[in-house]
Amino acid sequence: MVEITLKNNEPFEKALRRFKKKWEKAGILREVKKRKYFPWFFLGMIMYILSFIIWAQGKPNSSYCNPDSFIQLHAIWHLMTAFSTWCFFKFFRTEKLINSE
Repeated sequence: MVEITLKNNEPFEKALRRFKKKWEKAGILREVKKRKYFPWFFLGMIMYILSFIIWAQGKPNSSYCNPDSFIQLHAIWHLMTAFSTWCFFKFFRTEKLINSE
């Protein structure tokens, strides 16, 4: 864990530079640069699972399947799976190779 203590009347920018130097010396910056995090994959998975739950509730002969209702679960399922597919597209589009040292 990298930490610094602020000195009396020390400007925030100077303390931030000291923290960054300690952070680089500890090797944390190299680890962060080696790994890539893409939240699009996780967002897509969450939306896909939620859309499956909605799809399961909107099957025929269930209490949520009313053809006269303004809100149709099947339509919401289509919108959510389209959004999750878009999230997966963004994930694969932004994917980068990680060079191992």
